[in-house]
Amino acid sequence: MRLYQIPSSSLLGRRRLSREQGAVLLASLFVVGVLGVTLEVIFCGAERLCSHRSVTEWNAALTVAEAGAEEPWHN
Repeated sequence: MRLYQIPSSSLLGRRRLSREQGAVLLASLFVVGVLGVTLEVIFCGAERLCSHRSVTEWNAALTVAEAGAEEPWHN
């Protein structure tokens, strides 16, 4: 014999999701996931391009600096 029984209608304010709400939730999670992956690919590609450009400019500047450093200084 139970001394206290929680009524099924008051499960701490929780309610069950209907199948339609669950389908909408899954669809929106899928769309957000696809958008997230797409943005990640776009941003990583842009960062890779910037890094490549920066390294190329650094190598060119280093060559010019080394050429200038080898010249004798005259007073």
